Amino acid sequence: MLSTIKRIIRWTGPYKKRLYLGFFYSFLVSSFAAMPIFAAAYTLGRVIADWRGETELQPGFLWLMLAALVAFVLLRFLFSYLRARTQESIGHEVAAEQRIRIGDILKRVPMGYFSKNSIGEVSAAVTTELSVLELQGMKMIDAVVNGYISVLVVILFLIFFS
Repeated sequence: MLSTIKRIIRWTGPYKKRLYLGFFYSFLVSSFAAMPIFAAAYTLGRVIADWRGETELQPGFLWLMLAALVAFVLLRFLFSYLRARTQESIGHEVAAEQRIRIGDILKRVPMGYFSKNSIGEVSAAVTTELSVLELQGMKMIDAVVNGYISVLVVILFLIFFS
């Protein structure tokens, strides 16, 4: 699977910077998705400690934590939007360039090629097959890499709060 991801990343060519920027945004999305859980757990711990009489809870602490939770959710959506805006068009742009390149190659192919090979197969390769790669390739990279990033973020948060 990783070799397929590497091939798709190589396929993106000059758009790699945008793809890697999207991975960074994915890291931030995962971070801001995990932060409300840890903030709520921290807040609950402070409330329980106050209830037991171990520490005194400041009056504005709960409002501050509520504002932080809302900010984390809003930041998650912001970076999710930026990731989608940065990454999702890459597949379409690369596929368009590939179609033009294939068209240029097919213009130079001798006419005998088309009598020996099915025009439908050539047409399917240029349209259907490239469309599948265009749509599913970028979704696969997004899903797999974001999965790894999410696991990494949760492990980092657990190590930090341990």
